[in-house]
Amino acid sequence: MFYAAVGIKQIQAHLARSRHLWGRRGASDMLFYLTDVSGVADGIQRSDRNLWTVTEILSTHPGVALNPDAADTDGVVQLMSADRAKVEAAAREIAINVKLHLPAATVETSIREAATFVDTLRAERDAQPADNRAYPSSVIEFPLAHHCDECSSAMASGRITVREQQLRLCRDCASRAPGPRNVTLQRARETPVSGFMVEQRMLRDLKLNQVEDFKQLAKLGRLPEGHAPRTSTDNHIATIFADGNGLGALFDHLREDAIEKGNTGHLLDVSKRIKNATEDGLKAAIRSTLSPERDGAIMAAIPHILGGDDVLVSVPATRVWPFLRAFMTTMKDKLSDEAFEGAGSISFSAGVVICHQAFPIGDQVELAENLLRRAKKQVYGDGWTFAWQDVTNEGTSPGDRVLAMEDWPRLDELIHTAKNLGEERKGNTARATVRSELRIPDIETRSLRLRHLADRLGGAKDLFDLAFGNSWREGNVTDAHTSDLLAALSIMRWLA
Repeated sequence: MFYAAVGIKQIQAHLARSRHLWGRRGASDMLFYLTDVSGVADGIQRSDRNLWTVTEILSTHPGVALNPDAADTDGVVQLMSADRAKVEAAAREIAINVKLHLPAATVETSIREAATFVDTLRAERDAQPADNRAYPSSVIEFPLAHHCDECSSAMASGRITVREQQLRLCRDCASRAPGPRNVTLQRARETPVSGFMVEQRMLRDLKLNQVEDFKQLAKLGRLPEGHAPRTSTDNHIATIFADGNGLGALFDHLREDAIEKGNTGHLLDVSKRIKNATEDGLKAAIRSTLSPERDGAIMAAIPHILGGDDVLVSVPATRVWPFLRAFMTTMKDKLSDEAFEGAGSISFSAGVVICHQAFPIGDQVELAENLLRRAKKQVYGDGWTFAWQDVTNEGTSPGDRVLAMEDWPRLDELIHTAKNLGEERKGNTARATVRSELRIPDIETRSLRLRHLADRLGGAKDLFDLAFGNSWREGNVTDAHTSDLLAALSIMRWLA
C-alpha cells in the first residue's frame, strides 16, 4: 500500500500575509475549501466557491481514497492507494489546486510505501526517507512590476474592488477577497470542524455576530468614564499566539504505543481530545470577557486559527489580560496529567502583542510568534508562561520579559497598590511617571530619583516598599528590583 500526505506548511505566516482582516479571513476560507475532507465544502455549489474540492478531485482518481487511520490535521490531506502512480497523481493534483488559488502558500507532498499506516509511523520514527516534493511560495519574478497593494510580496495581476476600494492585487490576495463563497460558507448548514473555521464555530456556539474589522474590535474595548486607566481605550487591540508545551513528547509516546499495538485508535482519540480541549479553552476565554451591555450581539474576539494545540486570536486591548488568564486556567484544568495518561508535563505558553488597531496583522503575528518562542525558551518548553509587547509604549523590539502564571498573585498585589498612585493625580499620568523613573539606565541616578519620588508622589512609598522591600532606601534599586513593578505597570496600561 502507498500512503501520501499533502500538507500546507507555514500556515500562520501565510494567513498573516495580508495587511487587513478581510485578507486573513479570506485565506482561512480558501484553506478550508481546498483541504476539506468532511464534505461541508462539497455541499456548497460550485458557482459560489469557484474551485474544486478534495472530494471532487478524488472522484477523478479511482483507486485513491482518504486514509481513515491518519490523524485529522488542518491543512493536511492524507491519501492511500494500492497503486503508486495513482496516489502520486492525486496528491499532485490536490497540491496544484492549492497553488492555483493560493500561489503564495507552501505545499509539500510525501509518499511512503508500507504494509500498513502504522508502518509509516515506524519509518518516520526511524528517520527513513520518504519521497517528498515541495511546491514553494511564489516569488516576485519581475521586480519592476507593480507590487500587490495588500501584501507587497508579489506582483499585482489584476484590479479588484474590495469594500468600495479598487486595488491591484496578486493572485493569492485576489483569491482572499470577499465574495459569495465567504457568505455561503458562513451560512452552511453544517458547522465546519476545521481549525481554519474556528471563528464561525465560536459565532454559532455563542449565538453572536461577527465583528467587521479591527477598528470595530478596538472600539468594543472602550471603557466607561471613570473606569479607564488611560484617556483613550477604544483604538487598540491585542493578538495572542498560544501554543502547547510537552505535546511533542506526548505524541511521541502515543506513536510508540500505536506501533506496538498495530493501530492508531488511541492516538486519534487523544489527538481529538486535545483539539477539543483547546477549543473549549478558547470558548471559555471568549465567554469570560463578553460584555453584553457594551457589545450587544457582537463577539468581542476574532479567533484566527485553532490548531491541535495552538491558538491565534485577537481581542480588544482592555480585555486581553482577563482573556489570557481565563484561557490558561481552563487549559490547565483540561490538560492535566490525569486526563492524558503518560503525557508527562503538559503546559501552554503565549506571546501577546498589544498595538494600535491599524498595525498590520502580519506584523502582529510575526511579533507574537517571536514572543511565544521567548516564553517557551524561558522554561525550556515546560511551564505556563507568557511574554508581551505593548508596541505603542515599548516599540517593536521585544526584551527578555517573560512571566509565569504563578506570578499573577504577586502582580495582582502590585497592581492593587499601584492604583493608589498620585492621589489627586490618579491614573495613567502618575504611573507613567513611575515607569519613566524605573527605566533610568544608571542605577545610582535611578535610586536617587525613586527616593525623591517616594517622598513627593502619593502612594509611591507604599508601592516601592512592596516592590523593593522595606529597606530599599539603604541600597541601590537594581533591575532585579524593578522588573516585577515594571511588568505590573505595563499590564495596567490596558487593564480595566
